[in-house]
Amino acid sequence: MGEIADLTINGQICTWCGTCFKKAHGYPVSCDFCWDDVKWQLSESDDITRKGKKIIMINGVQQAIYKEL
Repeated sequence: MGEIADLTINGQICTWCGTCFKKAHGYPVSCDFCWDDVKWQLSESDDITRKGKKIIMINGVQQAIYKEL
C-alpha cells in the first residue's frame, strides 16, 4: 500500500483529516476534533463493550488516546 494508507491503518495519523499523533495506536483512529465533529452520527449498533469497558466506534474507527503533534 501507499505510505498514507499505512500510516492510517497503523493509527499514526487521523483517519479523517490526517493529523499526526505523537505515538502510533496500532489501529485506525480519529483525532479529537474530527471525533467531536461526527459523534452525532452514533447509533446503538456502534456501541461495543470489551472487557467491561464501553468502546465507541464510528465507521470502524476509534477515538485517539494519544496526543496529536
